[in-house]
Amino acid sequence: MLSISTGYSVDYVLDEIAKGRENYYTGAVTEGEPPGRWYGSGAEKLGLTGLVDEQDMRAVFEQFIDPRDEAFSDPARWAEASTLGHTGRNYPTADELYAAALDKEPGATAERREQLRLEANKSARRNVPFLDVTFSVQKSVTVLHTAFEAQHVNAARTAGRLNDALAAATAAGASPAELAELGRQRDDARTAAVSWAAHRDAVEDAIWAGNRASLDYLAEHAGYSRVGHHGGAAGRFIDAHDWVIASFFQHDSRNHDPQLHIHNPILNRVQGADGKWRTLDSKAIHKFRGAAAAVGERTTEEHLARALGVRMATRPDGKAREIVGMDQRAMDLFSSRRRAVTKKTASLVEAFEAKFGREPNSLELDRLQRQATFATRKAKSHDGETTEARLERWDRELRAEITGGLESVAREVLNLAHGPRDAAQWSPDEVLKTALADVQSIKSGWTAPDLTRAISDALPDQLGDLDGVKVARLLDTLTAEGVKLATPLSSNRPGVAVLPDALKLADGRSAYEAPAGQLYATPEHVHTERALAAATARGGAPALDVSDVDGFVSALADHGMVLGADQAAAVRGVLTSGAAVESLVGPAGTGKSFVVGALAKAWQDNDLWGGQSRRVVGLASSQVATDVLAGEGLTARNIAQWLGVQEKLTEGSTHPEHVEWQLSPGDLVVVDESAMANTADLARIHRHVEQAGAKLLLTGDHRQLAAVGAGGGMDLMVTAGAAYELTEVRRFQAEWERAASLRLRDGDETVLGDYHKHGRILDGGTREQAEATAGKAWLADTLVGKHSILIVDTNEQAALLSAELRNELVRLGKVGESGVLLGMQGTYAGVGDLVQARRNGWHLTGFDGNPEAPINRKQYRVIDTREDGGLIVARVLGREDGVGEVLGERITLPGAYVSEHVALGYASTVHSAQGLTVDTSHAVVTEATGQEALYVGLTRGREGNTAHVTTLAVPADAPDGAALQAVKRSPSAVLAAAFDGPGPQRSALAEATEAAADNDAIRTPAELLADATELATAGRTQRWLDELVEEGKLTENQRAWIAAEDGGPTLARLLRRAELAGHDPRDVLDHAVTARTLSGARQLTNVIHHRITDAVTLDPVGDSYADWLPKVDNPQWATYLRSLADTADARRVELGEQLAAEPQQWAIEAFGPVPEDPALAKEWSKQAGMVAAHRELTGHEDEETALGAAPKSGQVEAYASWRSAWRALGRPESGRDELEMSDGQLLVRMRAWEREKAWGPEFVGQELAGTHQVLDARRRDAAMRRAEADAAADEEERERMLQEAAEAEALADTLAARAAELEGADEARALWYAHTAETRAAADRASAEISARNLDTTPAPLVTADEWLDVHHEHMAAEDVHREVTADHDLTDVTQQRAADVDTVTTPDDVEDVVAEVEVADVREVAAAEDPVVESDEVRVPSAEETAGAVEQAQRALKEIAARQAIEEQHAEEEAQAAELYRRNTSDAADAAELADADGAVYGR
Repeated sequence: MLSISTGYSVDYVLDEIAKGRENYYTGAVTEGEPPGRWYGSGAEKLGLTGLVDEQDMRAVFEQFIDPRDEAFSDPARWAEASTLGHTGRNYPTADELYAAALDKEPGATAERREQLRLEANKSARRNVPFLDVTFSVQKSVTVLHTAFEAQHVNAARTAGRLNDALAAATAAGASPAELAELGRQRDDARTAAVSWAAHRDAVEDAIWAGNRASLDYLAEHAGYSRVGHHGGAAGRFIDAHDWVIASFFQHDSRNHDPQLHIHNPILNRVQGADGKWRTLDSKAIHKFRGAAAAVGERTTEEHLARALGVRMATRPDGKAREIVGMDQRAMDLFSSRRRAVTKKTASLVEAFEAKFGREPNSLELDRLQRQATFATRKAKSHDGETTEARLERWDRELRAEITGGLESVAREVLNLAHGPRDAAQWSPDEVLKTALADVQSIKSGWTAPDLTRAISDALPDQLGDLDGVKVARLLDTLTAEGVKLATPLSSNRPGVAVLPDALKLADGRSAYEAPAGQLYATPEHVHTERALAAATARGGAPALDVSDVDGFVSALADHGMVLGADQAAAVRGVLTSGAAVESLVGPAGTGKSFVVGALAKAWQDNDLWGGQSRRVVGLASSQVATDVLAGEGLTARNIAQWLGVQEKLTEGSTHPEHVEWQLSPGDLVVVDESAMANTADLARIHRHVEQAGAKLLLTGDHRQLAAVGAGGGMDLMVTAGAAYELTEVRRFQAEWERAASLRLRDGDETVLGDYHKHGRILDGGTREQAEATAGKAWLADTLVGKHSILIVDTNEQAALLSAELRNELVRLGKVGESGVLLGMQGTYAGVGDLVQARRNGWHLTGFDGNPEAPINRKQYRVIDTREDGGLIVARVLGREDGVGEVLGERITLPGAYVSEHVALGYASTVHSAQGLTVDTSHAVVTEATGQEALYVGLTRGREGNTAHVTTLAVPADAPDGAALQAVKRSPSAVLAAAFDGPGPQRSALAEATEAAADNDAIRTPAELLADATELATAGRTQRWLDELVEEGKLTENQRAWIAAEDGGPTLARLLRRAELAGHDPRDVLDHAVTARTLSGARQLTNVIHHRITDAVTLDPVGDSYADWLPKVDNPQWATYLRSLADTADARRVELGEQLAAEPQQWAIEAFGPVPEDPALAKEWSKQAGMVAAHRELTGHEDEETALGAAPKSGQVEAYASWRSAWRALGRPESGRDELEMSDGQLLVRMRAWEREKAWGPEFVGQELAGTHQVLDARRRDAAMRRAEADAAADEEERERMLQEAAEAEALADTLAARAAELEGADEARALWYAHTAETRAAADRASAEISARNLDTTPAPLVTADEWLDVHHEHMAAEDVHREVTADHDLTDVTQQRAADVDTVTTPDDVEDVVAEVEVADVREVAAAEDPVVESDEVRVPSAEETAGAVEQAQRALKEIAARQAIEEQHAEEEAQAAELYRRNTSDAADAAELADADGAVYGR
């Protein structure tokens, strides 16, 4: 296999060389692992060959020093040496990014600061000096190598002993015959040692051959770097196949168990086809990982077969090929699982270390655990044996077992037939048919490398002495033929037919095409998906009248089954539609199962159907979901079983158990959790349902876990046909969590703040630390009687964590330490343990009186153990208040089943959790956790769902201390990254539809055109400058200065802007250089830049992409640019026509209704198309705003598009409101927000989070102390534990009260935040405009009133000497007029008693005068005083909001009254006018 991880330090592989290595299995002792070897064409070109020197590797992999530089060999001169590209960017830390963001937004609110911190943590990066590609071989190959090494060591030691004996015999004067015999034996032993060493080396040579083949394949197929602007359509790739690799062969795992593998650090610098050094495209490497692994594995196997005559055969699970004839008992000796140590095992480990002076290895630890586990079993042996004697016996037996096992392996291989082998014959058509079926069963849309891996698996186990080159060629040629039989899911991008040579890769592909970027599907699969989509449009299913359904819903309510509005709507829709296929989408906790139960009740109610009898059949891919359906009254079965029965019925079976599942017309088939069913199964189900004349209802949630295989079927059918979606979440006790879960489902990362505030997101550190905290939390919940689940990413994690939890339960006396071996995990189970079946054991029905069979993924409680290694268990049905755990009937599991198909059930993967509803859920979240898994993990518990987040990502095989080098991310940043993942698997049709939409959108040709324009015009500015030198308009010295100033790119963009504005860029440059002398200029580029901006307009002209084409001389580039422009312009016309046919709100508001006159309608379409084109280019989807903000500087083509749309709208400016304001008006808006901020309630999100976290921790502490008290044998110890438990509970109660107060303050803050949203948004816009104007917003110096008056007086005095004096008599008329005005408006009759207004303090001024609250960004528990202060602020804010709302309501009422009065007055005036007209008419007659 091949694994790829990010490398940060070369110390790991270098340190392994220096370590001594002793192989327990073989007795071999070496100084360390062998030194590394340079590999790769890039290394060869740099002169790096042979063995890897530590100093050289550090120079290349840490400093990126060019080995060809003379300073390479002298570390003291590395600072002056040339490098292979850049030496690593100085990426800022998350804290530095956050600080920089705050500098840009010094007035950011606490909510905004949370967003900024999240963005900073998501953006934090570190340099990746290399990728570590590790090539590992199958266990049987490692066993073979170990067997050879063991025989070599044994023979060498024998030769040594015989040589010593020969020397002693010679010295003692032994007879010549005796000496000859000893010499012969010694020589035979030496010959054997050499022979065994040769066999061992042959294995290593085979591994080296496979490793090189894998690396060569990766370098050839995935050797690319990225150039251009990725993130859109214009990202390009460049050939970069000359890799620099240092390969290190290692014999042991981190636990020092035999595990042959080669670490291949690949330098993350590679020279591209243009000679520049860049980083590798790691995505391409990951895509080709499986294919490269197939090449390497095949090469290793063919080499072993050629050298040693071994044969390989595919394992029963199909996951790998192993050496034929390998004794399974010998293979079992090499299990390297980590073991959890129980108390009894720990005592044996301590005795072992004391006796042997070292820690036990994994095999020894396993046997020690067996000794401890079986020590108290009923059958005992070696009674009275001391611990030391037992260890001596055990060590002898184990070494004898290893020696015998390895010797048998070695001898069996020697007996194999050597020599040439007949090449296996196979049919290419059959291989491709099998491979295509295999790869399609795994993914709905797959890549060529996926098919390559499948082809390798479909080929015969032996291919016939092929080397790595031939293996790669064989797989590649078959892959090329295979993709011809498949359907590509995307078409070529615009312009591919006329692509310039400069935009083609070495293999002829477009530089814009990502390696392995094309997705494929088989024609049969595409046909299946089309048939499923079409089925959603068919009718003909039974249907009820709406009145009947309403009566049924009312009857349910009368019996206590009250449906919510969304649930009732779904029931009505399904029962009345008559559609043959429908879907019911139920987000987590919305009561989907309850709705299905109601539907089943209605469908099977004969009275509703006029006496007709109908059945409801429930199907599900998991047994958990099947049981849920059965609990809702459906006849339920696993999908695989049901399909098997239907096939039997199709074949004519009349078996009673088969006939029982025969469908009838009018039946309803419900497929629950249908998103987890693969598309092929859904198609088969639909075929059987359609043939029977039944109705199919798919239920589930396509935002949760998808099928293990080609999925996306439910999403396809939901999109294509009728679907009912439940919208009200009912599962969670906390009101906030109901709305939050829906936002989590939608991928809204802002919801993480809500989970954080409620203590649901915990910083777990490394994965092991996160697992430990999650396990403790689960254990505490379980100890207090809650039904809790613990969710991890993989089965291996589940096994390790379950073993640790079992040890804790043993320590607490909840589970018996003695038990039986669970072989699939390497763990043990005893009385009281929770176990999980991992395979349906239908054959065990009736075994030992079993009433039922063990069901896959079901949980059972162990009642007793059996002598054959079996278990007596009872199924866990759930929990009941006051009763506790409810168990089903006992069943017996024989030892053979237990050893292979039973695992501990304390922790499980998310696939086991989907469909469950429990009290609490604890999920260990890592960087590998996807959005769907995160959603499932955080929606299982009614009372709580907690994410224990791995914030220090460390590779599984990383050395000790790697956590210190890992990038620390915040928990929220890790969770937010899950939202950026690929999301649920989509159907092939959905992939094809999206790809077509991307190609059709104007963004694709427009971005390609912008990139191609930059490439096509690259160098022309420099060429024009050179021409100006030749023409004598620019001196050689000036030309050199311009080049040295590095202002070429800026000048080139400016000239391109001039070109878009309708000017000849060559003439513009000529005029700027020759307009005035350049002598004396300090920055020539700046001078030329200013001359151009002063001389010509830069406003783009033209309304089409054809108008914006640059002038290029190369015909290839000209043709390509024209092709892209034509495609973009055609799309613009198409968008306009679409709008004319179906106008959108923004278009109607901007251009009015579509005119009826054809000519005017055409012009309307043209203008609207310009705006629509820019909206599609920038992704602007606001229905109310026609045009977004102008593009950033430098995006000259995008700016031209924006100006075209701007002109079409006839606008003077975008965002005219702020742009028309004065600086003072803008500052007033910003000041208004500052005044609003002053009285805002304190942000208590961090304090609330800290309080909840500590509260939960104290409750867990209390539970653990009580459990420990129950297990304590010493009464004094028991009392101490109970006291600690009581103290923890008391503190938890105090914190709970404080949390309630903080939640009230938090709610007040949310109300204030919403209440002031308009003021805040206006201030943000004003701030952006102020920044655009480069206005200095530094506050003016503060002054007192007296200081201001003094300055004002001095100013007025200085101005008085220049002011014109007006005589008093000139003001007489003005004074008299003012007096008359006052008399007119103020008469004695008008004088009323004046009621003095009582002054009410402005809350903004009051708050501004108070000491500002320093809000913390750290999670903490506030003091009681701090909490009280926050509550007081919140209460004041709530009163202010209430008062403002009352005023607003009063104003609204007054405005309504005024409007009504105006309406009446207008109506009265109209009536009067009408009456006057009537009177006039009468008078006229």
